[in-house]
Amino acid sequence: MGLHYHTHSFDRPFDHAQVYPYYTLAAQRDVPVVMQAGTSGGLMPSECGRPIGIDRPALYFPNVRFVLSHIGWPWVEETIAMALKFPNVFIGSATQPPRRWPESLVHFASGIGRTKVLLGTGFPMTGQRQVIGQLEAAVSDPATRAAIVGDNARRVFSRL
Repeated sequence: MGLHYHTHSFDRPFDHAQVYPYYTLAAQRDVPVVMQAGTSGGLMPSECGRPIGIDRPALYFPNVRFVLSHIGWPWVEETIAMALKFPNVFIGSATQPPRRWPESLVHFASGIGRTKVLLGTGFPMTGQRQVIGQLEAAVSDPATRAAIVGDNARRVFSRL
């Protein structure tokens, strides 16, 4: 169970004051907030999806688990920086299959960020079997793959 915020639909960055009641609700209900980070997939503004925008909400709502989905592309290093900085910020890979992950994300997920990356498929855009096969090709360690495929999600979505 969690909340989803599609920032591009409203052209409101993650730290916009109008979104704070949503974060308050997530804190009260102890559920994570998943949000599309990165460029918009459609004809909507993209700047509002800059991953750095989670900086203030992650500070002000330390008990809310934030998942920056779609790896924050093209600002992947910003996404990684936020996940490194905050214990409550995670990276979701939905709609970005592992074959498209930049080397920096593969390196992060295989090392210090092993507990910070959640695998998503964006099904039906990419099938689950395809994504699992691509993850096996990108990340060699079975324990790291297990964390990315399920362990991290069970920790973030603790009410599943």
